[in-house]
Amino acid sequence: MEKVTWRSIANELSARIESGDLLPGTRLESEEDMATRLGVSRHTAHRALNELQRLGLLERKRRWGTVVAQTQKPEGNRRIAYLVDFASNRFQADLMAHIEHALDEETRLMVATSRNDLEREAEQLQKLAQEVDGIICYPCDGDGNAQTFLDLAASGFPLVLVDRAPRGCEDLVVLTDNVEASRHAVDDLIQRGHKKIAFFGSNNDRAQSIRERYHGYRSAVEGLGYSSRAYERWIPLNLDHNSDMMYQTISDALLALRTLPEPPTAAFCVQDWLAAGLLEACAA
Repeated sequence: MEKVTWRSIANELSARIESGDLLPGTRLESEEDMATRLGVSRHTAHRALNELQRLGLLERKRRWGTVVAQTQKPEGNRRIAYLVDFASNRFQADLMAHIEHALDEETRLMVATSRNDLEREAEQLQKLAQEVDGIICYPCDGDGNAQTFLDLAASGFPLVLVDRAPRGCEDLVVLTDNVEASRHAVDDLIQRGHKKIAFFGSNNDRAQSIRERYHGYRSAVEGLGYSSRAYERWIPLNLDHNSDMMYQTISDALLALRTLPEPPTAAFCVQDWLAAGLLEACAA
């Protein structure tokens, strides 16, 4: 049986809210009741509900409990949609918090998820374009909806992509320079005296950002005069949702690196969950 995590709980509740199964104002069960029903700790239930509250999907009412937040557009107010792959991870939560902070008091943020599914993303784009005044989208992996984005932008509808640029949509995206940022990070390790630097990446080869960060790493270490292949470790992306398996996989990778004739003294990780897992493995 698949382990129930706070993320899986948050994703399920988010999907029910989005589908209309849980309507605005619906009262949710208490953390204690949820923990008992799902067979998890109260801390796990609390973290799931707290995450959804941070995303604006739930709100706590005094003497009533946790309820589904109101999402109806007030008369005269504008609405901006944030269409995201998964709304429950910390990176997206931080992005949403900054987006909401930048909006004026008369503009409301509406959150929708694609679950990293291209077909669902296309459906959400079509639906949201009829309901909101503009869309900020963190695209799914891959280029499948490139033409949909281009057509929507060409129609004059306000659209901005974040972090990922499907081929042909480069003019629509706001993103960091992943290659240069990664090169600077690894250069900093080199300047600190590290000559053998490990690389930890995810196997999500459809993500442009992963490929670019890898290129930045390779560019930085090529001047050290050794082949980096033996120092590269690729961790399955799906382990991000299974902390025990992720930790074991990263620990095994670290153990193998330590047995090299010249083991690494530093590491570069392309994502925060990899860095967190590696730090835990190093401390063991």
